[in-house]
Amino acid sequence: VTGALLSRTNVYTTLGGEGCGATLNGLYMLDGEQVCDHQTRIEHAQPNCYSRELYKGILDDASHGVFNGKVYVHAVAQKTDGKQTNNTLLLSERARIDTKPQLEIFNDDVKCSHGVNRRTTRRRRIILFAQSWNLANFSQKSFNLWVC
Repeated sequence: VTGALLSRTNVYTTLGGEGCGATLNGLYMLDGEQVCDHQTRIEHAQPNCYSRELYKGILDDASHGVFNGKVYVHAVAQKTDGKQTNNTLLLSERARIDTKPQLEIFNDDVKCSHGVNRRTTRRRRIILFAQSWNLANFSQKSFNLWVC
């Protein structure tokens, strides 16, 4: 998401056929006072389904990111395989992320996980680190690609 001062995405997916799967990938780069809100829900409604969810964010200045994701596993959805991850890099002390990965599971024959990784650092420190590895032409564009 780029350019919007305030944005929100709602992604709701139901895995309704046996053996199907879904992959959700998201990337958000915010600066200034931008706010970006991601709401996701993946429902495992049948057996032998998989889901992968990976959202990454880079936040600078006074920006604010939100990630609220839920993996919901129905009682009949045996052998579910779900993974949910939200990684965020905060480039400013004023930037903030509110993240809430959730698992709601109604059977015991599943393999599901969720995780959050939030790091705070200064952009200049990363650029200096990369340049110390002989990446002399390390730019803002390559910074964004390198972090993600």
